[in-house]
Amino acid sequence: MKCKQCIILLCYLFVAIGLSGCPAQNGNDPENTPTPLVKTYPNWQQVNSTQHPNPRVQYGLAYDSHRHVIVMYGGRGWIGSGQSKAFNVFDDTWEYSRETGWIKIETVHNPSKVDYVAMVYDQQRRKVIMFGGIRYQQDNIECDISDETWEYDGTDWTKREFTIKPPERAAHCMVYDSSSHVVYIFSGLYMNNNGGCEYRDDTWYYNGDHWTEVNTEHKPSRRNRAQMVYDSRRDVTVLYGGDRVGGWAPDDVCWEFDGEDWTQIETEHKPGRRTRFGFAFHEGIGRAVFFGGDVHMASMRNDTWEYDGHDWIQIPTETKPGRRTTVMIYNSDQQECFLFSGWDDNLNGYNDQWIYKYFE
Repeated sequence: MKCKQCIILLCYLFVAIGLSGCPAQNGNDPENTPTPLVKTYPNWQQVNSTQHPNPRVQYGLAYDSHRHVIVMYGGRGWIGSGQSKAFNVFDDTWEYSRETGWIKIETVHNPSKVDYVAMVYDQQRRKVIMFGGIRYQQDNIECDISDETWEYDGTDWTKREFTIKPPERAAHCMVYDSSSHVVYIFSGLYMNNNGGCEYRDDTWYYNGDHWTEVNTEHKPSRRNRAQMVYDSRRDVTVLYGGDRVGGWAPDDVCWEFDGEDWTQIETEHKPGRRTRFGFAFHEGIGRAVFFGGDVHMASMRNDTWEYDGHDWIQIPTETKPGRRTTVMIYNSDQQECFLFSGWDDNLNGYNDQWIYKYFE
């Protein structure tokens, strides 16, 4: 739906709370699961690159485990500096590897300028899948909420058309289930006919041919900006946090989805109320890794946690990236979590990358 009337609301969300989508993380094909790491000590390390994309947030990020590159698309951020500094929504495609650094990819076809988007890598079909987000015109002012499905094969983007598909949404969750070979999405925000912001609580899956809604007996409450990962060791999807209906107070409840129903998980410890955090499943240690995020407006965290399916464990590290609104994925070749960019508390952007791994 066109939403000129929603621009004021979106600008408020951007400046006051910096909405972040939750591009979810990739599980690995069980047949290609790397040898588990011998645990030594966990730490964050900054990784250099000679070329960088513009600082941004709310972009799509996925790891192509066959071509061994990280793929990024879109997001919002700043271009220029000083008095010439201007807000921009991007429609560019980038790829990153440790050997080449960041490389901008020129494609024949392209999705729109988009942020609050979700993106994962389909290992069976060897394509990056992107759904939803907020689409902007070239003026960065007119926008609408997307219900489009796009696929990227490493060369070009292709828009897929479906009669039945999830309704439009942004700031939603998305994972690839490497056991069932399907993509799941959950939650997100949309604009009603009055230009107001409302949240979703529906679950859908995509198998490359069609979208199908999953009707579950139980489910998390309506929310946006939650994070979701696929735990390939236990064959479950894990969801945490996000902003719920009724205010900007993030949730602190953990849920798991087995492909048929959602189950609320009670643990002795947990990170607490959180949104805009990084979340990825680390195959090498068999745990979901959690970093940072916000407790509420202008209250950034830089703590690291791991979740093993039974409890949350806070991990002390020597160094910390120190940012909000970041996106994190798992690099199965390097056996490390990777995050890029983000903001500080004054909405100044970063364009650096960090890895989390167990060092010898």
